[in-house]
Formats: sequence, structure tokens, C-alpha cells
Amino acid sequence: MRRFVFVWLPAWPIERMRRANPEAVPDDRPFALVEAGSHGIVIAAANAQARAEGIRPGQSLADARAIYPGLLTRKIERRKDRAALFALARWSGRYGPARNVEGENGFWIDITGVAHLFGGERQLMADLVSRLRAFGLTVRAGLADS
Repeated sequence: MRRFVFVWLPAWPIERMRRANPEAVPDDRPFALVEAGSHGIVIAAANAQARAEGIRPGQSLADARAIYPGLLTRKIERRKDRAALFALARWSGRYGPARNVEGENGFWIDITGVAHLFGGERQLMADLVSRLRAFGLTVRAGLADS
């Protein structure tokens, strides 16, 4: 039976940008990343302060600014986000030889036959999550059969 870990990074675009350029992302003010949508500029990602003010991904920038006029924004960098996510998936090779990016903010790892090297699946997951959190990332991870 094959076993897979899926890693979801719900704040990936903002946290990736913060790691690349700390001055670009404020920690203490509502901040959002934006992109062109079919009906104008939309929120692509929002930090915790912006979400607390009612700002949500998918919302138009005009609506977001009506809710919170002082919202700080930057253009999302999808190519850089994707390249960094692939690099993170490659980095995770210590946990399993087969891995790949899934969507815009997640990746999976086939850990079949590897967990015993970490003392079991629970320890492998704890190690993986703690290392990702040490990078300053918000992490959600799950483990299941294929």
C-alpha cells in the first residue's frame, strides 16, 4: 500500500514574498496581493490582518478598499511562487523520492517505504512540519493511502 503526504501552504504567496523581500510585506498592517481578473483587479492573497478586516481572496480590489481603505497591496508574483514551490518540493526529497507540486500552494510526497528512517510516520510528519515552520511557513499536512 502506497502512502502519501500532502503539504498545503495556505499563505504561500505572501510568505514566499516575505522570505524573498522582507520589506515588501508588512507584518503589522492589512496587506494583500492582487492580480488582474476577468472583471478588474482582484485579491489573490491576504495576510491575517487583512482577513481580520474582512478582505478575502477572489474579492475585487475596489470592494476590499471599500471595506478597508488603508489596505496595502502588491502585485502577486505567480512565476516566482511556482518556481519556489517546485524548489520546496525538490527540497522535500529527504522524505520520499517521488514528489511533485499540486496546485498553487501545495505538494505531495510518496513516503512509501521511507517512514521507518524517521522512526515512523508520526515522526516523519513532525520532522517535515517543524522544518517547514522553521522556514516561517504556515503548514497543513495530511497523510493517507493512495
